[in-house]
Amino acid sequence: MGIITDITAQKKNPNRVSVFIDGEFFCGIDFLSSQKHRLKIGETIDENVLSAAVFDSECNSAFEKCMGLINIRMRAESEIITYLAGKLYSQEVIDTIINKLKSYNYIDDAEFCCLYIESHRKGWGRKKIEYMLKMLKIDSEILSESMKVLASQADEAHCLLIKHKGTKPFDKYKAYVHLAQKGFNGDCIKEAIALMEEETANE
Repeated sequence: MGIITDITAQKKNPNRVSVFIDGEFFCGIDFLSSQKHRLKIGETIDENVLSAAVFDSECNSAFEKCMGLINIRMRAESEIITYLAGKLYSQEVIDTIINKLKSYNYIDDAEFCCLYIESHRKGWGRKKIEYMLKMLKIDSEILSESMKVLASQADEAHCLLIKHKGTKPFDKYKAYVHLAQKGFNGDCIKEAIALMEEETANE
């Protein structure tokens, strides 16, 4: 393929090096990958060895970026895939990173669903939560099992109505619309409204 004529640290990122073959820039990879595949100045480079070094470097870069996202909050698998695709990583790199993250338990859609539901159940109804999780391409079996915790949201709906009402007179129609927009189902809304009507009648 050619001879490695130079390997120099990049100015903007000292953890990456530029590889020159036959006097011309060929690619940039991370320093660890260059060491792992024993790239040395003056040696004739094998195309397969260089391709493997570039792939490892891409995987290291992708993994580091993903950890930055996951350190902010847990992510659904589809979020990671979309993010990496947007960064123009190859499908092979994406598949490798997804498997690696799963092996470390850094992504787990079942756990993600539980956390997502718990963080939104006080402000959203079952229908909206389920819709949002479907948009994140959560597996149907995982979603179905996770949603069982929302068998009843009457208490959450009631709390929202109390906040919505404030000091204003209770308006049944506005209350229904408010909860429907939040994604609560009909039975839950009726139960919450009935409880509000009972409370306001006793005021």
